[in-house]
Amino acid sequence: MGFIFGAYPPGKLFHLETAGIVLLNMLRAHTAAYNAIKALPGGDKYKVGLTHMVIPFTSWPDLGPLTAHSRFAARWLTFWWGYDLIHGYLTKGEFKWSVPGLMGDNHVFEVHDGKPPLDWFGCNFYSR
Repeated sequence: MGFIFGAYPPGKLFHLETAGIVLLNMLRAHTAAYNAIKALPGGDKYKVGLTHMVIPFTSWPDLGPLTAHSRFAARWLTFWWGYDLIHGYLTKGEFKWSVPGLMGDNHVFEVHDGKPPLDWFGCNFYSR
């Protein structure tokens, strides 16, 4: 959120490509930390995981053009909060950063790192 809405440090607005790079680097840092912990003496007896907040947004019932803005906003907010990205990366090692738009996605970059190591996954579900 610090590179999209400016709500958190570094307080940048609409640095969309940078936001994707930062998120990907954070996920890759998890993999590096996992490997470092497991490489320590006795590291194999510790469980290493990640917790992510899940805030899926849903739109109003489809009433055609009258609710198009609702569908767009729900899709956009779910994407930017990382729901699809985090789960796609953790389950398949795929990360596709794109900018949701009214006319489809503006694809920015995509990586296929392979499924990262993970002993457990925590899910904070706040609302719907």
